[in-house]
Amino acid sequence: MIKTKRITGSRRCARRGLVALCAVALASAAQAQGPTAGDEALPFVDRIAVELVEVEVQATDSAGRPVLDLTADELAVTDDGRAVAVEYFSPPAAGRSERRWTSPGAPEADGRKPPLVAEPGTRLVVFLDDLATSPVSRTRVIDALDRTLDEKLGPRDEVLVARYSGGVEVVQPFTRDRAKIASALDRLRGFRAYHLMMGMETERTLNLLRMSLQNDEESNPGSNQPSSDICVKVGGIVRSHADEARGRVLGAIGGLERFVNSLAGVPGRKALLYVSDGIELIAGGVAWRYAIEMCDGTALRAGIPNAADTTSIGGGGRLRRFDPIGARVEMEKYDTTREWQALTADANAQGVTLYTVQAAGLVGARSAQASFNVRLTLGAEQFASRNLQDPLEMIARETGGRAIFNANDPTAALGQVLDEAASRYVLAYAPPRPADGREHRIEVEVSRPGIRLRHRERYRAKTFEDRIVDGVLASLYHGEEDNRLGVTVEIGKHTPVDEDMVRLTVRVRVPLAQLTLLPDPRGRQGLFTVYLAARDDEGGTTPIRSRSIPVSVPAAGTQEMPEDGQFVYEVEIDLRDRPHDLSVGVRDDFGGTTAYVRKRVEQPRPQEGAAKG
Repeated sequence: MIKTKRITGSRRCARRGLVALCAVALASAAQAQGPTAGDEALPFVDRIAVELVEVEVQATDSAGRPVLDLTADELAVTDDGRAVAVEYFSPPAAGRSERRWTSPGAPEADGRKPPLVAEPGTRLVVFLDDLATSPVSRTRVIDALDRTLDEKLGPRDEVLVARYSGGVEVVQPFTRDRAKIASALDRLRGFRAYHLMMGMETERTLNLLRMSLQNDEESNPGSNQPSSDICVKVGGIVRSHADEARGRVLGAIGGLERFVNSLAGVPGRKALLYVSDGIELIAGGVAWRYAIEMCDGTALRAGIPNAADTTSIGGGGRLRRFDPIGARVEMEKYDTTREWQALTADANAQGVTLYTVQAAGLVGARSAQASFNVRLTLGAEQFASRNLQDPLEMIARETGGRAIFNANDPTAALGQVLDEAASRYVLAYAPPRPADGREHRIEVEVSRPGIRLRHRERYRAKTFEDRIVDGVLASLYHGEEDNRLGVTVEIGKHTPVDEDMVRLTVRVRVPLAQLTLLPDPRGRQGLFTVYLAARDDEGGTTPIRSRSIPVSVPAAGTQEMPEDGQFVYEVEIDLRDRPHDLSVGVRDDFGGTTAYVRKRVEQPRPQEGAAKG
């Protein structure tokens, strides 16, 4: 065993409720003996890797029927307007013999093409937004899914069931077992009381605004506020509601985005069905619209009680009034379009097609968000409906999927989702630039007349760092492991932080024989990076933290690397006192190899009487 010396790094721990990593490295570097040659820089390491961009394409004729006999020669692809060569082409339901290279060029820097393996069937993810789906709605969709999967699920197809309730819970990992799938769907029927309370938040806010306007109008003549001076309270109510609503929407986007990125390491065709009653594009949009129209004369002209036109009212308290004109600009700050677009860019980068279903079924002009005690103008009712549907339509369109609206029985529409997933072509090409982390636009054209194509419209060219983070998420959510570096993860001592938090020591062992060590006048030098994240059984996930660790092995006695030579890295992580999964990624920065390992921690806090360590 190579001797080690302890190098203490900076420690920065979070207060309760936050998760922080406090790192301590045990560096495998013995002190060099005797004089050494002058310092010289490590050799320059140039590593080139080409990540193919994969595009799924749905082809239909003028009647909407799938077209299954297109050839690669009939399709042309452009990346940001620049024509690119299709490297390989897979027709619908292609197996090993049908999937073939179309270009003699090699997508890998060393001249080898990656092996073509038989693809699995469709991998369908059922993702229920628990906080935005009523009990009646979820029962309707789950019943339809049961019927659809019984009829449409193929022998090679796999289904994963997940739910979002502030964190993402994987109810059932990918499986072909129909009984397990049915059991997982049945678990989605359950709900908690706070789910109903969350769903009624907009209705409560609208009622609060209505009563506020009514009280303003009927205020006592002896008060400091003239009875004609209304709309002085609504601003605070609307902003408070919109801030809370924006937090919920961004939380839902973030949970879905992390889960989508976790699918990077899952091969095959991937379709994600997002189920909810709808989610707001403009957070608090209905409350904003109601307050604006109740105070700018729009509702007054529609004959709605307690409405006013503050632009024509004088008197005291004018400076305290809600400004409906300024509010139209202010509400745009609560628009979440950019965040939804970032989600679709990630989905496209991971090869995930998003399908959405509005579980509420047939929705008229009057949105389910509106209270029966509150009258809205027709324009506000139409806005409320669109505001819930626009994100669902957007993320489906931009990833090549489709949105399902106004379906009281969505069985037939859900069947089309599985049919489409099985009838898609898969194209792949080498991008005309290195991965830059930016979004790029894809266009696919077909030379055969009368054919309509649907495909993802853009993708984000993920960097090496992005892909490693995705690999850690894939390990964390789906148990994907690839331990080509022989990494070992051990759990060390447990230190209670408070009644709910425990500090764990995680020890990562990396065999030096598996690392790329470059020659140096002082011996051999290496570099690797450790990535770490944790996730509890309720879906709470820590941020992914990383740290690069230099390795220095002195010249003497290193011509033959000892087989038991290891580099040991310790990191402390604060977790809530509940079972967790830990995911560790280790990247050999000089050799370009990455390993992913997952470790289960059943009992973070040691039981009384048990030894710590």
